[in-house]
Amino acid sequence: MRFFFKQIVNITNRNILSLSRTKQRFLSEYVTKTFLFFLDSVLLFLIVYLIIGLVQFDSIILKVFCTLFVLLALYLFFLFFSLLYYEFFPEYRKNDLIAFHENFSIPKEKNHHNFNISISDFQLRKLYNELVRYQFIIDNLTSYEDFYNVLKKNWHSHNSLLYFNFDAPSCREFFENLKANYSQSKLSMIDFFDRSNLIKRADGKNYNYNTIRNSKIRTPISSKSEMIKSIFFALHL
Repeated sequence: MRFFFKQIVNITNRNILSLSRTKQRFLSEYVTKTFLFFLDSVLLFLIVYLIIGLVQFDSIILKVFCTLFVLLALYLFFLFFSLLYYEFFPEYRKNDLIAFHENFSIPKEKNHHNFNISISDFQLRKLYNELVRYQFIIDNLTSYEDFYNVLKKNWHSHNSLLYFNFDAPSCREFFENLKANYSQSKLSMIDFFDRSNLIKRADGKNYNYNTIRNSKIRTPISSKSEMIKSIFFALHL
């Protein structure tokens, strides 16, 4: 369906080659959005018209055909509406595709039951001490042994939990720094905050993975960003 719309846009672009590349791209997006909006408007009108007809028709056959057309029109309406939504909000399209891939992909067996964090014991101890110093970790609930077990051992080989004192944007930035510096494999955010069931908030509840994942849209840089960067920078000194 998207291929069909892109073909229409490409045909339109052939007639506006004299425009600059930026103007061509703007016009292409405008044509696509306008066309989708027009289709949705027509379908909405058709749905209302068919529903009115469904009430007025006396023939059973006409009512059956009318019902089928209403269902088909509803399907097409929501299809075009979703395409229109993603045209206006492309950042959500990217995030939704990532979430779909992470939720429905099967994790590799060797990486599924631990985080595969490649960090020395000295650096891990230093990381723990820095998190305690900045009060990013609840040290009376998470000892260093707990911290070590959660990050280094298999998920189900211990009873330790890690209690963070982070909001969603800070959680995201901590994870991104940890992954960039010490992950041997493709450590996923959903494994870290959801599937493992080892990372807790200060109140003992689980973090909401979707809230953390989408936090970059509203808060690209958290209030604790510089402190988190300084912690990981200090580990290399």
